[in-house]
Amino acid sequence: MKTIKETAALIHSGKISPVEATRELLGRIDTYDIELDGFVTVCGDYALERAAECEKEIQSGNYLGPLHGIPIAVKDICETQGVRTSVGSKVLRNWLPERDAEVVKKLKQSGAILLGKLNMTEFAMGRYHPDLPRPKNPWNRDVWVGASSSGSGVAVSAGLCMGAIGTDTGGSIRYPSATCSLVGIKPTYGLVSTEGTFPLSRRLDHVGPICRSVDDVEIFLNSLLDSPLDTDKTPINHIRIGVDEEYIKTGVNQEVSDLVFEAINLFEGLGAKLVEVKVPALSGGDDTWATVTLVDALKDHTEFFLRDRSLYGPFGDQLEYASDLDPAVVEKCLVYGNTFRQDFNEIFDDIDAIMCPTMVTTIPTLTDIKSYNNGDDVMPDVSDADWGAYSDRIGKFTAPFNFSGNPAMSLPCGFSSNRLPVSLQIIGKQFGESTIISLGKQYQSVTNWHTINPPGFGF
Repeated sequence: MKTIKETAALIHSGKISPVEATRELLGRIDTYDIELDGFVTVCGDYALERAAECEKEIQSGNYLGPLHGIPIAVKDICETQGVRTSVGSKVLRNWLPERDAEVVKKLKQSGAILLGKLNMTEFAMGRYHPDLPRPKNPWNRDVWVGASSSGSGVAVSAGLCMGAIGTDTGGSIRYPSATCSLVGIKPTYGLVSTEGTFPLSRRLDHVGPICRSVDDVEIFLNSLLDSPLDTDKTPINHIRIGVDEEYIKTGVNQEVSDLVFEAINLFEGLGAKLVEVKVPALSGGDDTWATVTLVDALKDHTEFFLRDRSLYGPFGDQLEYASDLDPAVVEKCLVYGNTFRQDFNEIFDDIDAIMCPTMVTTIPTLTDIKSYNNGDDVMPDVSDADWGAYSDRIGKFTAPFNFSGNPAMSLPCGFSSNRLPVSLQIIGKQFGESTIISLGKQYQSVTNWHTINPPGFGF
């Protein structure tokens, strides 16, 4: 499967056409998505029409850039004019928006071809509506596929689109990237517009790309911005990487921490300087994240929660939980988040990036939770996977950076003993996307983890 960068060069040179690229991927969707359920809507006719238009534009010399003629897809949380946007729910199953989300507008302006809308959890929290199809991980159908942007991970990993939009409120760009051996970046908070993207938590929501390589993520991310990122030309031997050994090891599966340390040591071998740091804790951990997220979500569901309560799945139980929370508890959680943001960003006075895992353990197997209500603890509802001893710290390496707003990129760094992907995470300074992208490119120039595809999909 060619990357966006490779395909863009072929399209620009006329060696393949946008129509050919689009037909190939629509064919793959027909063949493989029957089993995977990565898409909820396929816009086949529209995509072919747009591909033909792109072909004429490029042939006439009006080449817009590396996404021109590239078939992509977007998470079904992004409004698409005249195309159903259900947000993983039955509540909005017939919603036809009258506008495009800002990220969809940007992609169209870049010449990208929209293949369709991608599956997701109910309203972007951790579980699927039980009456709706759930996406399957191309690497193993019996393991977790990574929370709300799961369809985006599935579609890119199985070669059903060349790149995808995901959203990330507590890890939902980085989790599917990690579970599907892809690259995903959660940009700095506010860098990419969330306008027209249905909110989960307006204070924690981020929008960004999931792709097959760091090069592709850079191309995709630049298309979402008003001005492209500056290229970071800092020599690797001038880069300071923060490493908190205790943070990486404590409460973390050893296979994961070992592979992440191998990746970090590789950077040291390339010339980067490793600096000991102490990553602060987000007080309350996952429970702080869940409290803030659900209280924020409740505000955006007042229009139809009471009216359509019977159409909600597990997310409805979580909203009810949020409606009963003591305001003092909520305020305390907000203070925890603000404190973490301040303490964490102070670390960057002395370093350029921090490296750690994306997930606390190897990819967990799926479980069938019959009850969505677990008393005072909402966290068992956050994922439909069996996290075992790790269930109290699922978001250790993801949710805190939604509070801090720092850019964070997940990229593959190896495989576990059961041949499932493991990922490294690189966190940068506020608006330091160019630095973490540069580091990711250098890593992928000397490793091949990102070139290994799941078996059985005709690669």
